[in-house]
Amino acid sequence: MTSCLTNCPAAAGGGDATPDPEAAALRVEAAGAGVQVLLDALAPAERVALVLHDVFGYSFDDVGAILGRSGTAARQLGSRARRKLQGIDEPAGAEAARAESRRVVDAFLAAARGGALAALLRLLAPDAVMRADLAGQRQGAEAVFEGAAAVAARFDGARGATPVTIDGELGAVWIFAGAVKVAFVFHVEEGLVREVELIAEPEVLATLDVVRVRRRGGPTQTS
Repeated sequence: MTSCLTNCPAAAGGGDATPDPEAAALRVEAAGAGVQVLLDALAPAERVALVLHDVFGYSFDDVGAILGRSGTAARQLGSRARRKLQGIDEPAGAEAARAESRRVVDAFLAAARGGALAALLRLLAPDAVMRADLAGQRQGAEAVFEGAAAVAARFDGARGATPVTIDGELGAVWIFAGAVKVAFVFHVEEGLVREVELIAEPEVLATLDVVRVRRRGGPTQTS
C-alpha cells in the first residue's frame, strides 16, 4: 500500500500538482514548534507526567515512581497538564477545593511554627501518613510516618520551613545556601491533611515548580 503522505493529489485542486517536500517539511516543523511552545508552558513535572502517561502509556503509579512522587500526585500533574494544553477550564469546585487546601496547609504550617501540637492533630486525618524518599531517609528521616500523632510530632516546632507553592499548591521547603534541599508536598481531603511527601532527591526537586510565598505582595520565583 502506498502512502497518502507522498502520493495523494493536492487537496486544493484535487489534480496532479506535485507535493512540495520543502513546504511539507516547513509545515511539520511549524507544527512541532507549536507543540513545543505548549509543552514549555507546563511545569517540568506536569510535562513529564503528561508525556509518560499519555504518550508512552505508563500508569500514574509508575509515573509517580519515576518522578519520585506518589501516584496521586502524578495523576494530578497529568490532569492539570492536559487541561492546560486543551485550554479546558478546571472542573467545577476545583478552585474552591484548592482554596480550602491552601487554608488547611497554611494553618498547619502556622501550627508547626508555633509548636501547637493540638492544632496540628486537629488538622491531620487520623490515618495521615508522611513518606520520605531515599534521599530524605539518608538525611535521617524515617521512610514512613504513620498516623496523625507521628506526623504531628515530626512537624511540631518546625520553624525553618519556608512557605511556597509547589506545582501550584501550597507547601513548604527547607532552603540552604539559596537552594531548595527538601520539599514538603501536602495532599488535603475533606479539610484534613491526609498525606505529606518529603522530597529530598535533587533530581526530583529539579522537576518541581517552586515559587516562594510572600506574606505581603505576590509570589516570587526561588533561585
